[in-house]
Amino acid sequence: MEKLRRQIIEGISEKYKEVSKYLNEKGRRIWAATEAANIGWGGITIVFEGTGIDHKTIRKGIAELNAENREINRVRKKGGGRKKLKDVDKELLKDLDYFVDPNTRGDPESPLRWTSKSTYKLAEALRKKGHKISQRSVYNLLIFLGYTLQSNKKIRREQIILIEINNSSTLISE
Repeated sequence: MEKLRRQIIEGISEKYKEVSKYLNEKGRRIWAATEAANIGWGGITIVFEGTGIDHKTIRKGIAELNAENREINRVRKKGGGRKKLKDVDKELLKDLDYFVDPNTRGDPESPLRWTSKSTYKLAEALRKKGHKISQRSVYNLLIFLGYTLQSNKKIRREQIILIEINNSSTLISE
């Protein structure tokens, strides 16, 4: 009896090695559940020993197979996954805009705006203010807010200063 059990475990292990590279998490769960159900009593333990897939995961797959209203195309339940930073941290966009606004460039009449501050420095400033955010998330939020991170052409520091002086003198003369 033990020899037969070992052979079944080895067979499942070999099948799993071949098929696992093609499966996402839901496919892996359903495949393990199908194998366990085909074995019958003790199948969950045998599949666990052959694959290392947790008992709870296999049971969840069996429940999905037995469910009447299956969501075939979804890997996870609706609403699963991490929430967006802008939804979780209500002050984040306001603080980001505060740090970016003095360094905003571009024609005020044009929808295209850009910032000269680096996303690394913006992320650091936001972290100092208590937000948990990475450079990449700052980049994504700037894109969401309609910013681009580079100007239309390369502008040297001296040119930026001259542009700012011209803009302020134009405003004064008007």
